[in-house]
Amino acid sequence: EGADELSLRSISRSLGVDAAAAYRHYRNKSDLLAAVAAVGFLELREAMRNAGAAAARPPADRLCTLGRAYAAYGMAHPRLYRLMFGGLCTTAQIRAAIVAADPGYDALGPFEILSEVLDELWSKGALAPTARQGAEFEIWCAMHGLVSLLIDGRGPYPAAVAGERVERHLRTLVSGWRPAT
Repeated sequence: EGADELSLRSISRSLGVDAAAAYRHYRNKSDLLAAVAAVGFLELREAMRNAGAAAARPPADRLCTLGRAYAAYGMAHPRLYRLMFGGLCTTAQIRAAIVAADPGYDALGPFEILSEVLDELWSKGALAPTARQGAEFEIWCAMHGLVSLLIDGRGPYPAAVAGERVERHLRTLVSGWRPAT
């Protein structure tokens, strides 16, 4: 079943517990889905942190490493990835679920990790000042689209070459944002 077909009652039945049991933990299906999505975002954050920490290289290379980690996570967990970005629960619900799951959450999520690398690219002159503002959203849209297409088996590239497609995708974006010389 997909997330949109789930109900708290069916989940309770599949776990062999009373239907009211789920309602003791979650107000509704949307809150439950937000809790599951929160786990995904926390795992994605860790995957990107680990990739970024291991990449003591120039910021453009780190950006590609983060992109590969993002794509690898989405492709390894396609249903969870779709839930995280699919609109079945609100951003506010997911944020609340993240804080509930990780009370020490430092608000440095995947988007903020991307921002740090872009700030570094900009500070080293690799991005034009006019290109820096909003670049996170542009990269996220491009990466999300690419990962979604790869998950769905659409487009001309097999999943086996996802890493090289991610790198080419990101390097093409960044090269277009370089300052004019």
